[in-house]
Amino acid sequence: MLASEAVEGRRYDEGIAYLDRALKVQPKNWLLLVEKAAALQGLARWNDALVLADAALADDDMLMVLHRGPFHRRRGFSLIELGRLDEAKTAYEAALEIDPADANAKRELDYIAQLRAGAPPTAPQVISPLSPTPAPPTS
Repeated sequence: MLASEAVEGRRYDEGIAYLDRALKVQPKNWLLLVEKAAALQGLARWNDALVLADAALADDDMLMVLHRGPFHRRRGFSLIELGRLDEAKTAYEAALEIDPADANAKRELDYIAQLRAGAPPTAPQVISPLSPTPAPPTS
């Protein structure tokens, strides 16, 4: 709870510290890992978040397998910010294969299409996995 509250409050370093402690006890807790990826993305640590998502997707633990959608979305988000739009599109499509109604994946695919059509990128908006609404953008 403390980690999630810190991430929602955009105190990402604090959130990561809490998450790292919890992950020592529960290293396969998919929700903690997704939350850590969100915190890393909040710090613009795109490569670190991508490595975390890739490791989770490669893990054959049953709980990790059952919750791959959020990791595909976190992966896609980092890839967009790294300018790797083809790979990001593939990540979001993989999320949609798991959950065809995934509104976040659909929205990000639309965003990728807009970028390819020449729209300017928007400021990244990191949403905590447990947050009901997005945090306001930082200025």
